[in-house]
Amino acid sequence: MASDEPVVIVGAGLMGAAAARAIARRGRPVVVLEQFAAGHRNGSSHGSARIVRRAYGDAMYTSFTGRAFELWSAVPSPDPLLRMLGALDFGPDRDVASIAGHLSAAGVAHELMPASEAARRWPGMEFAGDVVLHAQAGTLDADAAVTALLADAVAHGAEARFESGARAARRRGVAAAADGDPAAGVPLPPSGPGGSAVAQRDSRARSRDVPPGGRSRRRP
Repeated sequence: MASDEPVVIVGAGLMGAAAARAIARRGRPVVVLEQFAAGHRNGSSHGSARIVRRAYGDAMYTSFTGRAFELWSAVPSPDPLLRMLGALDFGPDRDVASIAGHLSAAGVAHELMPASEAARRWPGMEFAGDVVLHAQAGTLDADAAVTALLADAVAHGAEARFESGARAARRRGVAAAADGDPAAGVPLPPSGPGGSAVAQRDSRARSRDVPPGGRSRRRP
C-alpha cells in the first residue's frame, strides 16, 4: 500500500471521524464520504449525552476505556467533550463483585458498599445487593465530538464530503453515489450496518468487495 494512496472512509460518524483524524495525523491522504448532511440525526453518533464509564464486567473494556478517556481528552475542542458525573452499578443484572475487581485491577478509584449505605446516601433510589460507585463515568457530547474530530482531520489534510455516500467498496477505490465522482484509494467501510449495504451494491462490477470486519471476498 503506497503511503500517498488516499484512505477512503465510508461514514462520518464517531468511528469514521476518529479514524479520519488518526490517519490524517499520520500524514496519509484521507477522504471521508458521508451520505447524509453534516449534523444529521441518523445512526447513533449524535446527541449531547452518550454514556461513558469504566465499570464493565469484562476487564478488557475497563482497560480500553481508560485509554479512550485519555484520547478523548486530547481531541482539540473549544469545550470539553467528556463530562464526568460518576455512576452507580447494582442489581441482579450487574456482576458487582467482578466490576469492582476489574476496577481495582485497573487502578480505578471506586467504593463498594452495601445496599443500606447506598439507600442512606441516595434516598430516592432502591438498591438490591452490593453497590459500586466510581467517579470515572459520565457522558460524551457526540455532536461536538464528531465536529471536533473532523475539524482536526481536515486541519491535517483530510477531505470530508457530505451528502456523498459510497456506491461500492472495491479493491482499488470507492465510488461516490451523489455525483458519481470516484474517490480512488484504499476503502475503509463503516463499522455499522451500512457497511454490508455498501459492500453488496454495484453487482455489475467484477471486483473485490470489502465488507465490515476487514476480510474481503471476491465476486464470481
